[in-house]
Amino acid sequence: MTLPTFEAVCVTGEDDDCGATSGELHAEEELTRWIAEHCARTGHDFYHRTTRATLCVEPGAWQ
Repeated sequence: MTLPTFEAVCVTGEDDDCGATSGELHAEEELTRWIAEHCARTGHDFYHRTTRATLCVEPGAWQ
């Protein structure tokens, strides 16, 4: 199993999104810090956030 990853992309902009990305981070606090720093520098306030995690399921467990 791997640790979950978190990523944000700045989508602030009228004609085009800013597009700045945090890259993959392994702690939610790091992502929050990146967003806060980007917002403080640019005033941008809209982001898409992605959380990715590896899951293991057992066939039949949902029945």
